[in-house]
Amino acid sequence: AIVAQTTSAKLSHQVYNTPLRELVFTQTMSKKKKPPPTSFCDQLMIGLSVFAGLLALVCVVPKVPYRYAESYAGFHQRFAMQRSYSLWGSTDQLGSVKSWLSLRSDACKKMKEMNSQNPLLAAAGALGASKVGTGGAAIGCEFWQICKEDVAQRCNQYSTIMAIGITGILFNIIGAVALFMVPMMVNAEKEFTGKSKKKKKKYVEAVTMTLQTVAAGFVFPLLSYAMYMLATDAMFHALAKKTAYPYGYAYIGAFMSGGGVIFTLIAVLIAFRRWSQAGADKGGDEEGSDDDMAPAGEPSAEFVDPGSLMSSPGMAPPGMGPPGM
Repeated sequence: AIVAQTTSAKLSHQVYNTPLRELVFTQTMSKKKKPPPTSFCDQLMIGLSVFAGLLALVCVVPKVPYRYAESYAGFHQRFAMQRSYSLWGSTDQLGSVKSWLSLRSDACKKMKEMNSQNPLLAAAGALGASKVGTGGAAIGCEFWQICKEDVAQRCNQYSTIMAIGITGILFNIIGAVALFMVPMMVNAEKEFTGKSKKKKKKYVEAVTMTLQTVAAGFVFPLLSYAMYMLATDAMFHALAKKTAYPYGYAYIGAFMSGGGVIFTLIAVLIAFRRWSQAGADKGGDEEGSDDDMAPAGEPSAEFVDPGSLMSSPGMAPPGMGPPGM
């Protein structure tokens, strides 16, 4: 009996160091649950997020105008061509694109030149204007108070639009990056699917992070769209009060940006619904099974001792003597 017990122990030790142990361990670990498939709502949220992110990036391109103004012959050569306005800048009377920084620099430079002119020339201009009776229009802009006020107003308006345009570009890029992260975050949530309390907590945290990311992809492009459209509307109305300036109506860039915001809003609603459901499920079963509580990389409760495979009917397991001893 002692010899049989020793032989069985040696065989069990040899089995633990053979490929049979790895085979049994692999078969046992393969019984773990596979990650659940992506639902239709999750796929819809991912698709809307990625599409809205692409629209946000396209709206940043300088050739994509947010506003468009038709040519008007009543303004003579100043507005003989169509004008388009984007986040980067505007087209001039020749059709070439000029950035808001360049427009601001030209207007503010001209304003400084007019305000720092020679007092003798200013007195001569005022005297000539009084003699001609045109209020300074025939002598030059630097001797015409309305023209000087218009140049100062353009300097202020272009400075505001320049700041809002740069901010809008940054907001669109931030929103696009956040929306492009949504598919990766949804896939990362599958690692925390389970019935244990720890996994449920991590799953709720992951779903919350996904909701926050989608919300960021909604808020930043929305702010970019709203700020730019409101600021340019105010600029057109302010400049048209004293001088001839055509109004730029919403164009393809504004429609693309607004459409992206609407698509992202739908994605936010889906993400909020997922978050509310995850929070409701957290209050359910929090005990979990032994498989869920087993640490990663260790065999579960279903692991089979390879040494038991060497036992034959009627023989005691390794390490034990026969009955009655």
